[in-house]
Amino acid sequence: MLIRLLQSQVDPSPRLRHLLVSAIILGGNVQVPDGRTVGGSFQHIPACQSAKQTGCVIAYSSFGSAPPSNSLFGRAGQGVSFLSGQRTTAGQQVVCVNPVTFSSSPGSLSPYFLTPTQRLRGIGVHTPWVTYPGLYTATCEHSSSTTWLQVDAAGTSGDRRPTVTAALGPTWGYHQQDVNLSLGNLVDDVAHEEAAYR
Repeated sequence: MLIRLLQSQVDPSPRLRHLLVSAIILGGNVQVPDGRTVGGSFQHIPACQSAKQTGCVIAYSSFGSAPPSNSLFGRAGQGVSFLSGQRTTAGQQVVCVNPVTFSSSPGSLSPYFLTPTQRLRGIGVHTPWVTYPGLYTATCEHSSSTTWLQVDAAGTSGDRRPTVTAALGPTWGYHQQDVNLSLGNLVDDVAHEEAAYR
């Protein structure tokens, strides 16, 4: 719905594009022509290239390993992109904007998760939200016709912190955790974009 809203209302209007700080479309399979930052899903709204860029989109699909060929995310014309009318796949790829570095370089995620109360009280967590600094790194990867945010757990073998799993199977990857895995980074990103917008 957000892709359709942007396509019909914001993308064609210079006035509304000027008002756009950024759009965050995680797991939405926003498409661009191969190697480009604009075109495909949006003709004028580009993928964000820095934390200070405004009028752009932050998009990615997170996985712990390369998505399978029947994945719903990270593949042009699949999943949400198919449902929103983006059926063209030739010469197209899915956008991956690393919310940490805005580049192909890896970076450390700042995740925030709702506390699973029963499980974490044993290690001293009594708040509704918990973060795990230094536990995850992320980098955008591209292979064949698939583009995704590769999320790796960086903890040591004795690390007791829980890690995410592809709970709905490999075709979904970490879609259920797309927001939580980088929530701290996304909040920082929006703050930087908002400051640059002024």
